[in-house]
Amino acid sequence: MMARVMPRLEKAGLVVSTSGISGGYRLAKAPQDITVLDVIDAIDGRKSVFDCKDVRKNCALFGGNAPAWITNGVCGVHAVMLRAEKSMRNEMSRTTLQDLAIGFSTLAPADFGDNVGRWLDDRATNRELARISAVKDSSRNRRRGSDD
Repeated sequence: MMARVMPRLEKAGLVVSTSGISGGYRLAKAPQDITVLDVIDAIDGRKSVFDCKDVRKNCALFGGNAPAWITNGVCGVHAVMLRAEKSMRNEMSRTTLQDLAIGFSTLAPADFGDNVGRWLDDRATNRELARISAVKDSSRNRRRGSDD
């Protein structure tokens, strides 16, 4: 999943990548400058939440030949969904990554940030040790193969 998401965030200018063994991603902007809507649009594009099938035109009551009075204008359900989507997008544009982090940090225990930092450090260390071990094993296997 992340292999699909991160390049989209990078293309949108929300993260930058660094390649190599110590590579990864970091935010391209300050968290207060990235909205939830920025992230959603970067990942999903600006597609509509509601996919209107305009069922009025195919209503069984009219045998597939709906009169103009039923199909004129925007369908009431579609209008409600458009207003709801506009409201949702407005709210997401008002909420930043920093807002989410602050909200989360008020719920988390005081040592949570330190615990996350230690977990990330341990993970990086373990990955590096695994990489070194794999390089050594590969080197040993090549030497054994040349001895044959």
